[in-house]
Amino acid sequence: MKIQKFNRYKQNTPLCKFCIERGGSIYPIDPSGINKKTNPGFMNPAIMVYNNNLIGILRTTNYILNVAEQHKYTHSYGPLLYVHRENDVTLRTWNYFLEFNEDYSIKSCIEIDTSYFDKPPKWTMIGLEDARLVHWDNKLFVTGVRRDTTDTGVGRMQLSELQVNNSTVKEVSRVRIPAPGADNTYCEKNWMPFEDKPYTFLKWSSPTEIVEFNNEKTKVVSNSGKNHYTGKKDLRGGSQLIKWGKGHLAITHTVDLTKNYLMRKNGIYLHQFAYYEDSTLKKVTKDFSFLAGRTEFCVGMCKFKEKVIITFSYHDNLAFLLETSEETITEFMRENGHST
Repeated sequence: MKIQKFNRYKQNTPLCKFCIERGGSIYPIDPSGINKKTNPGFMNPAIMVYNNNLIGILRTTNYILNVAEQHKYTHSYGPLLYVHRENDVTLRTWNYFLEFNEDYSIKSCIEIDTSYFDKPPKWTMIGLEDARLVHWDNKLFVTGVRRDTTDTGVGRMQLSELQVNNSTVKEVSRVRIPAPGADNTYCEKNWMPFEDKPYTFLKWSSPTEIVEFNNEKTKVVSNSGKNHYTGKKDLRGGSQLIKWGKGHLAITHTVDLTKNYLMRKNGIYLHQFAYYEDSTLKKVTKDFSFLAGRTEFCVGMCKFKEKVIITFSYHDNLAFLLETSEETITEFMRENGHST
């Protein structure tokens, strides 16, 4: 890791500010159905259109992430660390299924029942992390990474079908997705699902690698073979890939892990709009934040009633929904983007 100086971080124009100045709106996602004493952290909300309504997933945890913005009030163990209870130092995740009202308030909030498939965890990172929503072959799925099935924390993407009733949401199938080829990598995560291509994911952004899972094996169906991205960091997965013009649009992220002057861990997460056409990365924007925070994350984006809806978290402790227009996103990409 690099040693980070105090004046190193200079924030770009936040996306939320850009959108609000052009008529967009931001809404907190704060469901009353979550016990915040038991689940103090909630983050990484997913979003999609299902039966002409907005639904989502909200990740909750048993810890709080402490982030020292502008290096103020840093903890003795560093500016970025997990705060646990004394009797539980694991990183546990639970996921809640959300239904939204027309005004983006929460209509219902139900914890997803995963009990049928759960087994005693073998690793300290427990549960399905960063779940994204997709609707494939008339089935509703969540897909994210799980790392608690081995005693070394090997991570693999997981595909779980949900059955939604009036008062319950149950996981009715669970499949661990192997990596393509020898399946011998340590941690696979942040694969971005295509909203309109069943069981298809964008595994790597550049060189672009698209994979397809057939319920048993994962195969590479497209590999551009060329790095079209000139940035210094990897473009990592974020939202689903939604249809956009002749291709697909996603929000990706980069992470800059550093150390402060005391050699304590720190990090900066920034985001990019990435446009793909013919299975190749064609354009990517400059880095942006949502609310000028150092640790933000996005796993959800969709089109809804002539609007673009983006969901994201701030410091792993707050969740928000941004409503804007396609024209605003296009303008943002034009002003902040560049061809690869």
